[in-house]
Amino acid sequence: MLLIALIAVLGCILADRPCIRKTYKSADNNTVCVCNATYCDDLEPLASIPNGKAVVYVSSLAGKRFEKSTVPILESRGGANLEITVDARQEFQSIIGFGGAITDSAGINLASLSEKTQKRMLETYFGKNGIGYSMVRIPIASTDFSTHEYSYADTKGDLDMSEFSLVEEDFKYKVFLKFIV
Repeated sequence: MLLIALIAVLGCILADRPCIRKTYKSADNNTVCVCNATYCDDLEPLASIPNGKAVVYVSSLAGKRFEKSTVPILESRGGANLEITVDARQEFQSIIGFGGAITDSAGINLASLSEKTQKRMLETYFGKNGIGYSMVRIPIASTDFSTHEYSYADTKGDLDMSEFSLVEEDFKYKVFLKFIV
C-alpha cells in the first residue's frame, strides 16, 4: 500500500501531463495523483530558461502538485541584502547520480503490482521524463522497513562466512529489479 501511495505521489511530482487527482479523506485531506499502468503525470525536461527568469515548481497541502510557472527575477526592494554568486568553474564535489533505497517494503509493494504497472512506476523514477534517478541503494539484510529481522550470516563463529547466504526477500523483492529497470 505504501508503494502504491508512493507511485501516486511520484505521479504528482511529474506534472507536465495533468494530475488525475484523488483526495484521501483524513485530517489533512491528502491529495495525490493517480498513477497506473497506462497513465502517470510526466515532467518534460526543463528547456533553457530565459535570462532574468526562474522556473518555480509548487506542491502544497492545499492540493497543488508540482505546478510549474516561469517568474521574473526581481531586484530587491530593501530588507535583507542577499547576493548569490554561482561560479561554475569552481567545483567542490562530484555528483555521480541521484536515487533512493529499495527496501523490503518497497520491493514487496512493487511486486504486488501488475508487470505493466511495475514498469510504469520504474519509468517515473528512471525514465527520460521521470524524476532523474540513476542509481538505487539496496540495503544489506533487514531494515526497519522489513517484515522481520534477518541477516546473511547468523552462524556464531563462522569466520569463513561459509554459511553466508541471501534470503528469500533478496531474490523475490530486490534482485528481480535488475530485469525490469
